[in-house]
Amino acid sequence: MKNVLSRYFRISKEPVWLVVTFIGFELFCLFTLCYSIYLKNFEFVCLSLTSAFFVFFPWCVQRWLHLEFTPGMKVMIFILAVTAACAGHVYKFYHYIPMYDKILHCYFGFIFAPFGFIIPLMADRSSDKKTHTAMCVLMAFTSVVTISVIWELIEFGVDTIFHMDLQRDTVLHRMTSYDLYGESSGKMYYLEDITKTVIHTADGTVVEYQGGYLDVGLYDSMLDLLVAVIGSGLFSLLYLIKNGKVVGFMVPKLLPWDKKEFEKHKEENSGRKKKE
Repeated sequence: MKNVLSRYFRISKEPVWLVVTFIGFELFCLFTLCYSIYLKNFEFVCLSLTSAFFVFFPWCVQRWLHLEFTPGMKVMIFILAVTAACAGHVYKFYHYIPMYDKILHCYFGFIFAPFGFIIPLMADRSSDKKTHTAMCVLMAFTSVVTISVIWELIEFGVDTIFHMDLQRDTVLHRMTSYDLYGESSGKMYYLEDITKTVIHTADGTVVEYQGGYLDVGLYDSMLDLLVAVIGSGLFSLLYLIKNGKVVGFMVPKLLPWDKKEFEKHKEENSGRKKKE
């Protein structure tokens, strides 16, 4: 374990407070894993392991793509990794806290926009030409939208194939439909003040839901996409307004691909830190 940690932490000597924070988040994931095993819930066990991996994720990305995250950005990723899986599902924050899912999707859009921002810079890493800021901001925005769409498709597939409920239902009190008049009529039927949903199955089972019309996932998916777009748009706007002074720390720093240049970069950085 010591060799593994030193292997990933050696690229840039991390501040002590960040290492302590990292260990704290990993211990929380370990506690959640033990709790999940105690509950004998295989799904929770998988989610705990996933959270533990994503807390370690920034150093993996740094090594694979030759990037360097600031300590603040790493902590933001720690928070997302733990709140989305462990806190959300295992400790049921999705059920107990209103709009918890929407807050996380917005937060996701905000902190993942920098990954899109860095893509054009990575493509021109060896070029002497400077990549236009507008292109980077546009890529930051569109990449989050793309990832969000893919995630919603994954949720739809899991719900359809494994009969789960990742796309949560929404209670509506009004609806419009062409089908209520008949598919070929061309007339729209408008309902309002809906008070309950009644479901009849083929075996004669009748299930009633009091409160309104129970939508099965459409509104949840659309709102998830909307708040993710808001999060990425907020990052893009803040970057343009202050020219990166407010949220520039979130954008990973490019490191040289070439091994010799990379070693030279490490030596320069270590020498600069010693002088400071």
